Amino acid sequence: MTLEWTVEYTVDFPEEELEHICDILRQEGYSDRYAVDLIREVIMGFEDDEYYAWSTKQTQEVMNEIKRRIGGIQLSMFDDKEEQ
Repeated sequence: MTLEWTVEYTVDFPEEELEHICDILRQEGYSDRYAVDLIREVIMGFEDDEYYAWSTKQTQEVMNEIKRRIGGIQLSMFDDKEEQ
């Protein structure tokens, strides 16, 4: 017998933690590995169901927001224009 179901979660990544991560990465320089480590520190404090439902997809979404806030996406777009 196989049972399958999908459970959707909505999790608010704490704004103050997000800003703290952005500040650290602005000061120390951005790296994907360091960003993931900082994000993991935050999600370790989540409730068990949210923690175990978290995946690399959610981590990537948080990383994209961090890059947007510290200018990573804009800088990479600028670099692409210079190469043309």
